[in-house]
Amino acid sequence: MKAISYLLAISLIFAIVIVAIGIPQQTSTQEYEEAEGTRAVFPGLVVILDIDQPTIWDDTYPFISVQANISVLPGVTLTIEPGVTVKFSYKTSLSVNGTLVANGSKYSPINFIPLADDPGTLDWQGVVLQNDSVDCLFNFVNIEFAEGGIAMYGTDPVISNCALQYNYFYGVLCGENSRPVIRDSYINFTEWAGIICDNRSHPILEGNHIKTCYYGVICYDLAEVKGNYVETCWIGIMCWGDANITFNDVKDCRDGIHSFYSAPRIEGNHIYSCDGNGTRFMGSDAIIKNNTLQFNDVGMDISYDARDILEHMEGNMVNGIDINTCFYVGQSDFVIDGLKVDSGYSRNFYGRLTAQGSVTLYDCHNVSFRNCNITNSQNAIYATNSTFVIYNTYFDEARKAQIYLDHNASGLAFNGSVNPDNVTIGGPNCFFITFDELQIEVRDYYNEPIEGANIVIRESHLELYNVTTDENGLTEKLVVKDSTVSEGGVISSPLTVQIYTDEYNFEVNPLTDVRVKDTKLVIFRDLGDILPPALVNYSLTDGERAFPMNDTITITFSEPMNQTSVEEAFSISGNVTGTFTWEGWNLTFTPDALEYQTYYLVVISTDAKDLWDNNLPEPVSFSFTTVSASSTSSPSNMLIVIIAIFAIAGIAGFFVLKKINSKDN
Repeated sequence: MKAISYLLAISLIFAIVIVAIGIPQQTSTQEYEEAEGTRAVFPGLVVILDIDQPTIWDDTYPFISVQANISVLPGVTLTIEPGVTVKFSYKTSLSVNGTLVANGSKYSPINFIPLADDPGTLDWQGVVLQNDSVDCLFNFVNIEFAEGGIAMYGTDPVISNCALQYNYFYGVLCGENSRPVIRDSYINFTEWAGIICDNRSHPILEGNHIKTCYYGVICYDLAEVKGNYVETCWIGIMCWGDANITFNDVKDCRDGIHSFYSAPRIEGNHIYSCDGNGTRFMGSDAIIKNNTLQFNDVGMDISYDARDILEHMEGNMVNGIDINTCFYVGQSDFVIDGLKVDSGYSRNFYGRLTAQGSVTLYDCHNVSFRNCNITNSQNAIYATNSTFVIYNTYFDEARKAQIYLDHNASGLAFNGSVNPDNVTIGGPNCFFITFDELQIEVRDYYNEPIEGANIVIRESHLELYNVTTDENGLTEKLVVKDSTVSEGGVISSPLTVQIYTDEYNFEVNPLTDVRVKDTKLVIFRDLGDILPPALVNYSLTDGERAFPMNDTITITFSEPMNQTSVEEAFSISGNVTGTFTWEGWNLTFTPDALEYQTYYLVVISTDAKDLWDNNLPEPVSFSFTTVSASSTSSPSNMLIVIIAIFAIAGIAGFFVLKKINSKDN
């Protein structure tokens, strides 16, 4: 048993020695060689250990394969020659505590890319220059698909002619106490920021082209940002610190340059074609000079808490208009007369001048606008802690509002200058009242003016005016309230207009719910007589039974009548015709021919009208019967008959007496 145990122990020791001999010694780089009968050789130079001695990576191998997090140790220089490609395994990084010199050329750049055949953002972690690093240089270096391109802390590298694309958090991060020079480089498709200038850093950024990032450049401190071209970013340049932002082109971003709670110098920049604000200032003490802004949706956004910057602004042109003419700060008792602002549209620009208003009032009081024309604005007039009055002013194409009131602002508008529905209350303690001119016209039934008519205008129960009409039937133009706009919305002010007279009849008097917004002239017109006419009398007794054959019928009405309508409404049974004659309100009808001892019915229908087209309320009828034929003899004829009868009787009596006497004799 002992022999077997010794044999096993010796075998184990021998195996360990064989294995140990078969493992090659590890160095900072390792070349994979092809073993006979194996698959094709790995073509790159594999790096898995820190660089602890001066090292040169050249183009001996197709690429350098970094397969672990490695560092260039303090005091050590890593030199990468032109044309070298360095590929990084997933989540690996290069940290520099010594010196890194990556000096490519225009046609032989150095490439830092992922090892993966189908790379994507976040495939590797990027390059970090630590506090101990010195004299680092990146020239014509491409860095792609990293979490961050180049980050530095407490060091001053030079980065020039580089291309940093498809990196996630940043192209370049200038950390604390770093003073890099970054020039003539191209930074594209960065998810967060092209270049971040962190607190207590003082980088110089010059001549770079930065595009398709959320932030093109973020400045938290004293960066020098000069002559760069920034495009298609959400925000081109963001200032949280006192950077110098000079002579940059910012194009096609959402917003061009922001300055929040900082005091940068922003001078000589050209900002154009931004979908939002060209520049935006909040709580800022920036110095802003000689910038040109064109074709932005809004030129400048200068909030109330940044109003002090206006004192130092000069030469800033938005669509060809000096932006200082759009802002008034701390002024009182002045008149703006005849101002014409069109946001540059007349010069073929588009976009609004400011996010506030084409005219903005900060801490201004008793300002009068007269005869102004403000068009194509975000808000035509914007006011904070200000009071103003508007007369005879025209607003058109205000995207948000004709008037925007924000915190302790109030205004009045006359002559229909402002539509109350286009007034926005954006803060507390604000109100706006619109007034307009109302005129009353009074005319009679024949459209002739009525002079001296007494007109009273009331708002609710408050009497506003008590006036009379002139010889033209008109009152003077009366200024009345249209609407009040407050946080509660638009409250209109309907009026009651009443005319006092006993001589005329006016329809709808008093006239209520009169809104000067909808009408500037209220007309009262006499309706004339609105009462129906009546038949007062006629010249015969209804049912008369001995109406003379040659008599006439006279009818008396209560008022002047439309003669034609009465004549057409008049009829006698039997189709009797005749002639009509009028005398005042009396109608006389003379029949052409009546028959003896005949019943006639006279009817006047409701088609009979007075002179104001009022119809008889109901038909009127009466009847009569003409005399008989025997009753038509004349008195002289009757006398002759009587005399003849008496004569005959006398003669007969004579002969009778004569005969009696002859018998007696």
